Amino acid sequence: SALHLIIQFCKPHLGKDPVQILGQECWDLLLGVASLYEAELKTAKENLESVNWPYPEVKDAIDYMRCPDCDSQLIKVLDPTDIGADIEFVCSSCGSSASYETVITAALPESMEGANYMSVKDGGDSLIEDCPMCGEETFLVAQGQCAVCFSELEYNSCKACETGLSVDEQHFGGLCSYCNYKLGKIMAE
Repeated sequence: SALHLIIQFCKPHLGKDPVQILGQECWDLLLGVASLYEAELKTAKENLESVNWPYPEVKDAIDYMRCPDCDSQLIKVLDPTDIGADIEFVCSSCGSSASYETVITAALPESMEGANYMSVKDGGDSLIEDCPMCGEETFLVAQGQCAVCFSELEYNSCKACETGLSVDEQHFGGLCSYCNYKLGKIMAE
Protein backbone atom coordinates (compact mmCIF):
# COMPACT_ATOMS: atom_id res chain seq x y z
CA SER A 1 0.00 0.00 0.00
CA ALA A 2 3.07 2.27 0.07
CA LEU A 3 3.20 2.38 -3.74
CA HIS A 4 0.65 5.19 -3.92
CA LEU A 5 2.69 7.26 -1.45
CA ILE A 6 5.92 6.67 -3.39
CA ILE A 7 4.29 7.80 -6.63
CA GLN A 8 2.91 10.96 -5.00
CA PHE A 9 6.25 11.81 -3.39
CA CYS A 10 8.87 11.12 -6.06
CA LYS A 11 7.92 13.34 -9.00
CA PRO A 12 6.76 16.47 -7.13
CA HIS A 13 9.43 16.44 -4.40
CA LEU A 14 12.39 14.73 -6.03
CA GLY A 15 11.70 15.70 -9.63
CA LYS A 16 12.09 12.13 -10.91
CA ASP A 17 9.83 9.20 -11.66
CA PRO A 18 9.92 6.37 -9.10
CA VAL A 19 11.43 3.97 -11.65
CA GLN A 20 14.41 6.34 -12.10
CA ILE A 21 15.02 6.51 -8.35
CA LEU A 22 14.36 2.88 -7.42
CA GLY A 23 15.54 1.13 -10.57
CA GLN A 24 13.55 -1.07 -12.91
CA GLU A 25 13.91 -4.28 -10.89
CA CYS A 26 12.72 -2.71 -7.62
CA TRP A 27 9.92 -0.84 -9.41
CA ASP A 28 8.65 -4.04 -11.07
CA LEU A 29 8.70 -5.81 -7.70
CA LEU A 30 6.68 -2.99 -6.10
CA LEU A 31 4.14 -3.08 -8.93
CA GLY A 32 3.75 -6.85 -8.49
CA VAL A 33 3.26 -6.54 -4.73
CA ALA A 34 0.76 -3.71 -5.22
CA SER A 35 -1.32 -5.73 -7.68
CA LEU A 36 -1.23 -8.76 -5.33
CA TYR A 37 -2.33 -6.54 -2.43
CA GLU A 38 -5.20 -5.06 -4.47
CA ALA A 39 -6.40 -8.55 -5.48
CA GLU A 40 -6.27 -9.76 -1.86
CA LEU A 41 -8.07 -6.61 -0.65
CA LYS A 42 -10.82 -7.16 -3.24
CA THR A 43 -11.22 -10.77 -2.06
CA ALA A 44 -11.39 -9.64 1.58
CA LYS A 45 -14.05 -7.00 0.81
CA GLU A 46 -16.13 -9.52 -1.16
CA ASN A 47 -15.90 -11.93 1.77
CA LEU A 48 -17.08 -9.25 4.23
CA GLU A 49 -19.88 -8.18 1.89
CA SER A 50 -21.19 -11.78 1.81
CA VAL A 51 -21.80 -11.89 5.57
CA ASN A 52 -25.32 -11.45 6.94
CA TRP A 53 -24.42 -8.71 9.44
CA PRO A 54 -26.81 -8.26 12.38
CA TYR A 55 -27.34 -4.54 11.68
CA PRO A 56 -26.96 -2.27 8.63
CA GLU A 57 -24.64 -0.04 10.68
CA VAL A 58 -22.21 -2.96 11.09
CA LYS A 59 -22.31 -3.67 7.35
CA ASP A 60 -21.58 0.02 6.72
CA ALA A 61 -18.45 -0.37 8.88
CA ILE A 62 -16.80 -2.92 6.54
CA ASP A 63 -14.27 -0.35 5.26
CA TYR A 64 -13.18 0.26 8.87
CA MET A 65 -12.68 -3.39 9.81
CA ARG A 66 -9.00 -4.12 10.41
CA CYS A 67 -6.83 -6.75 11.98
CA PRO A 68 -6.35 -5.84 15.66
CA ASP A 69 -2.77 -7.19 15.58
CA CYS A 70 -1.28 -5.67 12.41
CA ASP A 71 -3.95 -3.09 11.41
CA SER A 72 -4.27 -4.65 7.94
CA GLN A 73 -7.44 -4.30 5.89
CA LEU A 74 -6.87 -7.85 4.62
CA ILE A 75 -9.27 -9.30 7.16
CA LYS A 76 -11.88 -11.93 6.32
CA VAL A 77 -14.62 -13.86 8.07
CA LEU A 78 -13.80 -17.56 8.51
CA ASP A 79 -17.37 -18.71 7.90
CA PRO A 80 -19.66 -16.15 6.21
CA THR A 81 -22.72 -18.13 7.36
CA ASP A 82 -21.95 -17.45 11.05
CA ILE A 83 -24.19 -14.91 12.75
CA GLY A 84 -23.48 -12.15 15.30
CA ALA A 85 -21.05 -12.98 18.09
CA ASP A 86 -20.21 -16.34 16.43
CA ILE A 87 -18.40 -14.51 13.60
CA GLU A 88 -14.63 -15.10 13.64
CA PHE A 89 -12.12 -13.12 11.61
CA VAL A 90 -8.75 -14.13 10.19
CA CYS A 91 -6.10 -11.79 8.79
CA SER A 92 -4.58 -12.68 5.42
CA SER A 93 -1.59 -10.49 6.20
CA CYS A 94 -0.39 -11.79 9.59
CA GLY A 95 -2.55 -14.91 10.00
CA SER A 96 -3.97 -13.95 13.39
CA SER A 97 -7.61 -14.51 14.25
CA ALA A 98 -9.95 -12.12 16.03
CA SER A 99 -13.39 -12.24 17.56
CA TYR A 100 -16.46 -10.37 16.33
CA GLU A 101 -16.35 -8.23 19.48
CA THR A 102 -12.73 -7.18 19.00
CA VAL A 103 -13.14 -6.12 15.36
CA ILE A 104 -16.55 -4.46 15.67
CA THR A 105 -15.66 -2.58 18.88
CA ALA A 106 -12.93 -0.79 16.92
CA ALA A 107 -14.66 -0.43 13.52
CA LEU A 108 -18.19 0.65 14.42
CA PRO A 109 -17.46 3.85 16.40
CA GLU A 110 -14.95 4.96 13.76
CA SER A 111 -17.43 4.28 10.96
CA MET A 112 -20.25 6.20 12.64
CA GLU A 113 -18.14 9.07 13.98
CA GLY A 114 -19.01 11.59 11.25
CA ALA A 115 -22.74 10.82 11.10
CA ASN A 116 -22.94 10.83 14.90
CA TYR A 117 -21.23 14.23 15.08
CA MET A 118 -23.54 15.72 12.45
CA SER A 119 -26.65 14.37 14.17
CA VAL A 120 -25.70 15.87 17.53
CA LYS A 121 -24.45 19.10 15.94
CA ASP A 122 -27.78 19.53 14.16
CA GLY A 123 -29.68 19.12 17.44
CA GLY A 124 -30.54 15.44 17.03
CA ASP A 125 -29.76 12.50 19.23
CA SER A 126 -26.58 10.48 19.27
CA LEU A 127 -26.61 7.56 16.84
CA ILE A 128 -24.18 5.46 18.86
CA GLU A 129 -23.57 5.44 22.62
CA ASP A 130 -21.62 3.54 25.24
CA CYS A 131 -23.51 0.36 26.00
CA PRO A 132 -24.79 0.28 29.60
CA MET A 133 -24.06 -3.48 29.77
CA CYS A 134 -20.65 -4.02 28.11
CA GLY A 135 -19.37 -0.43 28.29
CA GLU A 136 -18.26 -0.35 24.64
CA GLU A 137 -19.23 2.47 22.29
CA THR A 138 -21.41 0.10 20.27
CA PHE A 139 -24.99 0.74 21.41
CA LEU A 140 -27.01 1.59 18.30
CA VAL A 141 -29.67 4.04 19.46
CA ALA A 142 -31.95 3.57 16.43
CA GLN A 143 -31.84 -0.21 16.85
CA GLY A 144 -32.22 -0.03 20.63
CA GLN A 145 -29.55 -2.69 20.96
CA CYS A 146 -25.81 -3.09 21.34
CA ALA A 147 -24.07 -4.30 18.19
CA VAL A 148 -21.53 -6.29 20.25
CA CYS A 149 -23.24 -7.80 23.32
CA PHE A 150 -26.75 -7.55 21.80
CA SER A 151 -28.23 -6.24 25.06
CA GLU A 152 -31.27 -3.99 24.99
CA LEU A 153 -32.22 -1.11 27.26
CA GLU A 154 -33.32 -2.32 30.69
CA TYR A 155 -35.70 0.62 31.11
CA ASN A 156 -37.66 2.11 28.23
CA SER A 157 -39.81 4.66 30.06
CA CYS A 158 -39.68 6.52 33.35
CA LYS A 159 -41.47 4.80 36.23
CA ALA A 160 -42.73 8.16 37.49
CA CYS A 161 -43.65 10.27 34.44
CA GLU A 162 -43.58 7.63 31.67
CA THR A 163 -41.34 9.64 29.31
CA GLY A 164 -38.96 7.63 27.12
CA LEU A 165 -35.53 6.97 28.61
CA SER A 166 -32.25 7.44 26.79
CA VAL A 167 -29.17 5.26 27.03
CA ASP A 168 -27.62 7.81 29.40
CA GLU A 169 -30.59 7.56 31.78
CA GLN A 170 -30.31 3.80 32.32
CA HIS A 171 -28.24 4.21 35.47
CA PHE A 172 -31.10 6.07 37.25
CA GLY A 173 -32.91 2.79 37.94
CA GLY A 174 -35.94 3.41 35.75
CA LEU A 175 -36.27 7.16 36.27
CA CYS A 176 -35.62 9.95 33.79
CA SER A 177 -32.97 12.49 34.73
CA TYR A 178 -35.59 15.05 35.82
CA CYS A 179 -37.50 12.62 38.07
CA ASN A 180 -34.19 11.37 39.46
CA TYR A 181 -33.23 14.98 40.23
CA LYS A 182 -36.60 15.58 41.95
CA LEU A 183 -36.21 12.38 43.99
CA GLY A 184 -32.72 13.49 45.03
CA LYS A 185 -34.10 16.85 46.21
CA ILE A 186 -36.85 15.13 48.23
CA MET A 187 -34.37 12.69 49.78
CA ALA A 188 -32.04 15.57 50.71
CA GLU A 189 -34.84 17.35 52.62
